[in-house]
Amino acid sequence: MKKQAAILFLFSLILFIACSGTSAEHKILHEAADVHNEALKIRKEMDSNIEKLQSLRGSIQVQAEALSDEELKFVKSVEVLEKRLEYWNENHVEVPGFEHDGHDHSGHDHNHDHSHDHSHAPKYQLPASDMLIIQKEFRDSILAIKGKLESLLLNAPQ
Repeated sequence: MKKQAAILFLFSLILFIACSGTSAEHKILHEAADVHNEALKIRKEMDSNIEKLQSLRGSIQVQAEALSDEELKFVKSVEVLEKRLEYWNENHVEVPGFEHDGHDHSGHDHNHDHSHDHSHAPKYQLPASDMLIIQKEFRDSILAIKGKLESLLLNAPQ
């Protein structure tokens, strides 16, 4: 009888430890998903400023006369910003299990044909703590892009 009680206790202890780990991992993944959604919200809020910036660039490029050094620098800066934003759009990573949790699909393709899926490449299988770090880095990078966007708008050639 003592042997059965010891086995039952050991089994219960292992089950408790296993469930605790899963719960902690899920909590970290949930935090990573929150950071991911925050980054997507920041990205979405940038849309109108991106359109303004592209419009300014277009009006500068339409001029028939030669562009000043300031205008050329501005146009080049907008192009670099667009490439950074395109890279961010194509490479930010969704959190496994939270792929569509409050996710806004605008701004990038969500073709669910996974043989040719460009929605959030690459896909990673990482520990929850690493996924949280990645999500924070992508949030920080979209904040940096947003800062550059706002700076370009403020300092656009007149």
